[in-house]
Amino acid sequence: MSDKIPLPIELYHSNKFLLFSLAFGGAMFWLGRTVSLIADEWFIIALSMVLIIFGVLVVLVYIISLINPKPILVITRYRISGGHGLLKRLFNKNNAFAFKDIHSLKLDYHTHKDVKHWHIIVLLKNGKKSYLSIRSVKYETVIINEKEIFNLINQVHQGNIPPTFEDFDMNIHDRMTTWGLFMIGFVVLMLVVGNLMK
Repeated sequence: MSDKIPLPIELYHSNKFLLFSLAFGGAMFWLGRTVSLIADEWFIIALSMVLIIFGVLVVLVYIISLINPKPILVITRYRISGGHGLLKRLFNKNNAFAFKDIHSLKLDYHTHKDVKHWHIIVLLKNGKKSYLSIRSVKYETVIINEKEIFNLINQVHQGNIPPTFEDFDMNIHDRMTTWGLFMIGFVVLMLVVGNLMK
């Protein structure tokens, strides 16, 4: 990948993310189907049907994304447009921001179950604050991480066109909290000790 990236920049889900999502949707379908076959109470059966329907929807959405990929984030000279196309149509949710309306951008994350989920805080000139969720994505054939995406968006916002790609490393500490890393280490240690005691 060259240092200068021409606009528009179209970013797609990575194949690894799509395959994980397919496996997740398939697991939900399997779990819902298994529970519905052995359950006797109507509430449990209804809940398992919801799991089956949700699993089928997830599988269908990501099969379509594998066959006909659509960009999940587009950076042009004048705007950022993000979000999944299907979700935009279903919920009328459009995460598009014109650069002329943006006062400042900041990269931040929130933690959910010891995993760090990255987003860009978009402070608009009218005083409102919005969030643009980001994750590692594919640009052409290269996977770029959240810090690299933010750097590209920030350069375009500041008027550096075309933006220059800069390599930012993100390690396991950028993905998980210290407690989450401790728990992973503890579980691995217990598995090793358990195997040694056999």
